[in-house]
Amino acid sequence: MSKSIQIRLPECTQNYAESLWKAKRISAEGDPKHSCVLAFDAGTDLSELEAALKQAAVDTFGANWPEKGKWPLRKGEEMFPGKPDFAGKMCISSATGEQPTMVMRQNGKLVEIIDQSKLYSGCRVQAYVGIVGYNKQVNKGVGVYVNGILKIADGEHLEGKKTAEAMFGEEGADTVEAEAPTPDADATPAAANPWD
Repeated sequence: MSKSIQIRLPECTQNYAESLWKAKRISAEGDPKHSCVLAFDAGTDLSELEAALKQAAVDTFGANWPEKGKWPLRKGEEMFPGKPDFAGKMCISSATGEQPTMVMRQNGKLVEIIDQSKLYSGCRVQAYVGIVGYNKQVNKGVGVYVNGILKIADGEHLEGKKTAEAMFGEEGADTVEAEAPTPDADATPAAANPWD
């Protein structure tokens, strides 16, 4: 395996964030991995990323790119056909054995994100990644693994549970509730509890 190239990526949209929190098996025989998909808006300058990917490929394979080599940066329509959230974007999928560092800025300081609801699919992030070529007998290509995620801003939730406001709207008539019954003064009092 060639040496990993470390770079910080431009701002993007976080997808499949639940796998950052809980490692999942990507294949039947593999170990559980923390994974995610980063989607870059059209027009994002990805020249540094593309250069790093090409360098990792050359470091691993020289001029002989394998016939079925896996390339991590692809058009959203190719990676996720039929899913409009990825249309017109460039996407990278990543997987790593260790949970990435996940932080946000508060009062000018980096603070660890420990609440899963704060880092979800749809929020805007910047990722610090490692890029490395791999040349195994049945698996060849260039891989990306996320070392760290910096949350930049909230965004539209793309999957999972929606907020009540998103499902029903913020405005509307109050819920109609029945009034609590008034105690009847003539009612027979309840029997005393013999155990009191």
